[in-house]
Amino acid sequence: MNKIPFRWLSMSPDIPEKNYWDQTLIADILKDIRFTPWTDEKGSVVILPGAYQAEYIQEINTELNKLEWAVLLITSDEESKFPVEEIKHPNIRIYVQYPKRGRHDTYEKLPIGYTATTRQYLEFVDKDLDFFFSGQVTNKRREACVKQLEGMPNGLLNKTAGFSQGLETSEYMGYMNRAKTAPAPAGPVSADSFRMYEAMEAGAIPIGDNISDAGDKDFWNYLLGAVPFPELNEYKNLRLYISWNVELYPFQNNRVQAWWIKYKRDLKEKIINHVSELSGREYKKPITVIVPVSPIKSHPDTRILDETIISIRRQLPDAEIIITFDGVRAEEEHRRTDYEMFIRKALFKCNTEWNALPIIFEQHHHQVGMMRAIIDYIKSPTILYVEQDTPLTVVSDIDFSSCVDNILLGTANVIRFHFEAFIPKEHAHMMIGLPENGLQKTVQWSSRPHLASTIFYKKILSLCFSAGANCFIEDVLHGKLHNDYIEHGISGWNQWRVYIYHPNGSIKRSTTTDGREGEKKFDDAQVF
Repeated sequence: MNKIPFRWLSMSPDIPEKNYWDQTLIADILKDIRFTPWTDEKGSVVILPGAYQAEYIQEINTELNKLEWAVLLITSDEESKFPVEEIKHPNIRIYVQYPKRGRHDTYEKLPIGYTATTRQYLEFVDKDLDFFFSGQVTNKRREACVKQLEGMPNGLLNKTAGFSQGLETSEYMGYMNRAKTAPAPAGPVSADSFRMYEAMEAGAIPIGDNISDAGDKDFWNYLLGAVPFPELNEYKNLRLYISWNVELYPFQNNRVQAWWIKYKRDLKEKIINHVSELSGREYKKPITVIVPVSPIKSHPDTRILDETIISIRRQLPDAEIIITFDGVRAEEEHRRTDYEMFIRKALFKCNTEWNALPIIFEQHHHQVGMMRAIIDYIKSPTILYVEQDTPLTVVSDIDFSSCVDNILLGTANVIRFHFEAFIPKEHAHMMIGLPENGLQKTVQWSSRPHLASTIFYKKILSLCFSAGANCFIEDVLHGKLHNDYIEHGISGWNQWRVYIYHPNGSIKRSTTTDGREGEKKFDDAQVF
C-alpha cells in the first residue's frame, strides 16, 4: 500500500513550504498513514504555511482546484493573517492552527504541537522537579507567571533573553523530563505554545494559560475539547495548581500523558476519515491488537509487557495496539503505587517505542468491562487479543494474512494460537475432525492469544454477559461454546466457528511469562 498523498504548498517565493516547528506534529501523524494503492493522485492532504501568503490567495485557489478533493491544513500563522474564508473548493475540509473564536469556529482546529527536536531528547528519568519553566518574559501573563514561580522551592525557573535564546534543547528537555508540572503562560498573540506539548511528551503536567494578551479566552477547550490538565485564568492560583498536581504524582501525570497519546491518535483518525470521505478510498487496517493489563507481582517492572509487545510488533509492525490498563481491585490495593509507576513507564514506551494507544480505567472493569468500553475504538474487521503475559512465539511466524482472510470469508470467527507444540491427548475430545487447510476445529475456548472477527466479539459481549459483567472472558465462553456443541452438535459449533491455528509441524505460536507467579486468580467474586 502507498502512503497517503500529501504535499507542502507555498505560492510565495519568499516563504519556505515546510520545516516549520509547528508542522512537526502534522508530519509525524501523516508519515505512517497508508491507504489502498493510488492509481492516480486526484486529491491530496495539503499543508500550507499561511503567514505572509494572503496576497497569493488566488494562486492558492487555482492550485487547490487542480485537485478533485483536498484536506487543507493551514499552519504557521500565529497572527491569523491568512484569509481562510476566501478558500474556494467544492470538495475540501480545512484545518486551522492558532484558531480564533468567532472567526474559525466552522473549521477543524490544529494544535501547534512540539518542536522538530523535542522527541529526540525524551528520556525516562525520575521526576525530581516540582515545576520547570524556561522562557522569555515579554507580556503581562508571563510576568504574572514568573512572579508566582520566583522563590518557589524544588523547581527550576530560567528567564531567557528571547525566543529560542535560552537553554540548549538537550538541556531544556532534560529538565522537562524531570519535571512533574510545567507552567505554560501565553505568548503575546496566542495562548498556544510549544511548551504545552513538550510537557505532555515528557510526561509532565502542563498548566495551560486560558487567556492571552490578544484576547484568547477559554482557549484550551476551544482548541482541544475537554482537557485533563489545569486551565489557569488567574496566576494567583498557580502555586496551588502546582501543589495539587505534585501531590497527585504519578497518578495525574499518567492520565494527562495517556490523554495526549490518545489525542494524537484521534487527530490522525480524523484526518484519515476526512480523506476517506472526500476521496472514496478505503483505509486498510485489518487487525487491531488488544492487550489487557492489570496489577501483577512484578510491577513496576515492565519486562513482562515488554516481551509481549515486542513479540506482537515483530509480526505486526503496523497494526494498531490498544493497551487497556484495568483499575485496581480492592484485594490488590497494596499494589497501587507500584502499578501507577508501572503505568508511567509503559506510557513512555507507548509514546516512544511501541506506537500503542493506552486506555486507563479508574475502576476495576476486568476483561469483559474493558473490552466493552473500547470495542468502538476498533475500526478493523479483526481483533488480536493478547493478554499481558502471553507473548507470541519468536521462533515461528503466523500467516496473519491467511488468518484474516479466513475470518473475512466467514470460515472462522475465532482462530486460536496454541501454547503447546501439539494438541494434548486430554484435549483431543474437544477437537472436531482432523486439521484442514492449516486449521483445527475446536470446542475449546481460550483467552490465550486469538484472532477474532470484530463483529463476532461485539455479538458475544452483548449476548453472553450480563450488563454489569465483571469477569474473565474465558470463564464464561469456554462453557457456552462447549455446551452448544454438546447440545446441538456441529450446528452448535457453527454458531462459534472456533479454530486452532494448525500448520504443519509444531503448532506452538504463543507462550507464557506467568504474570500471576502462582498467586490467587481472584475468580471467586466475578460477575458474569
